[in-house]
Amino acid sequence: MKNKQFQILNKLLDRYENSAYFKGISSKKRRITLKLYKVFPDYGKSDHYLETETIENEVEILLRLGFVTEGRSKDFGNREIVLNMDETVIDNIYQYIGRENLKQYRTIFLNEIKHCQVNGFIKDFLQEIEKRTLEYQSLSPYLETNSVSELHDIIHILNAMIIQQEEISFRRFSILTLQDSKKLELYKNKIYHIVHDFYDDSFENENEVFEHFSIMRNPSMIYVKGHMSFQIHNQMISLEDFDNQFAFFSEHINHLKIQCITVKNVITVENWTSFHDLKLNDSLIVYLGGFHNSILNEFLFKLYNYLGDQVEYLHFGDIDAGGFYIYLNLIQKTGIPFQTWKMDISILKQYEMYTKPLTLNDRNRLLKLKEEYNQPVIDYMLEKNIKLEQEIITFDGESF
Repeated sequence: MKNKQFQILNKLLDRYENSAYFKGISSKKRRITLKLYKVFPDYGKSDHYLETETIENEVEILLRLGFVTEGRSKDFGNREIVLNMDETVIDNIYQYIGRENLKQYRTIFLNEIKHCQVNGFIKDFLQEIEKRTLEYQSLSPYLETNSVSELHDIIHILNAMIIQQEEISFRRFSILTLQDSKKLELYKNKIYHIVHDFYDDSFENENEVFEHFSIMRNPSMIYVKGHMSFQIHNQMISLEDFDNQFAFFSEHINHLKIQCITVKNVITVENWTSFHDLKLNDSLIVYLGGFHNSILNEFLFKLYNYLGDQVEYLHFGDIDAGGFYIYLNLIQKTGIPFQTWKMDISILKQYEMYTKPLTLNDRNRLLKLKEEYNQPVIDYMLEKNIKLEQEIITFDGESF
């Protein structure tokens, strides 16, 4: 029977927690009332007399406990009750039904935020969470509720991501940070939104975020094609023996020693189809696959340390906001003087019939992009309302 008391009290507390007084918007306590038939639709109906009598008896208990008082209507079947707004009584109600006192819970949560020792984008994230909590706003998509344990997990994950240097599997990282191989799955979408909104909004999905911090779903591979020979441990490898293309695991990168490279250009390629189609005798071509990770970064460093400035460094990607963000990320993370290749106005004009219209999100990202990469091609895309996927571009008879 006590369940009916809990239903009534939970409904009253829901209204109390949504009130202007509870949220600090108003200093005046307004009456929190409840008509019983709105909780129990059969209450007061002649063919549900026993249930109605049971509800009446449970209400009498709540009246004796002092949790509620009589409302304006006491009529059988149309009875109204009013929540006792005394602070001590409210605390007792929370304890009686085993419900967390949201006001006390928020105070604990806010204190936890203040005691978190963080910097950079994590600090910005916490400031936003604190602001939303104080204003009784939703914490979605970053957190479900004012959960201290969830907050601790999220902060722990973010701190671990920042200091992660070597490539690690997603599940291994989950074990090291959360002592559970599957628990990170529960937080991956929240982590994506936090990193996207407070660190770098050019990330388009969860995998890009985690790979950026060297946390991989699967062991990463490095794909390269062109005229190059190198040594891994005591094994000599020449790309000419593999039709000038090769793939090796990231774990080999620290043991790789370049022996010879005879090219005029090093080209990074964003998408797999274009990497596969592109064949240039005078270029070393590296598959980038979106935002590059630390392992690919290390490989590009090895190339640059060996070749120096005697070759050109080019990047070929989609002619859209994402493509240019990937290009800027490549420069910022490597420090290598890459230039864009086939990502200009002339290519947009040449393949005009294959272009696609910009979405609202495309336009917003391009406008923001102009703040750090104010190039004519960006203005042209905005003016013509177009973008182009790099797979459309062909390479028949292509040479430098």
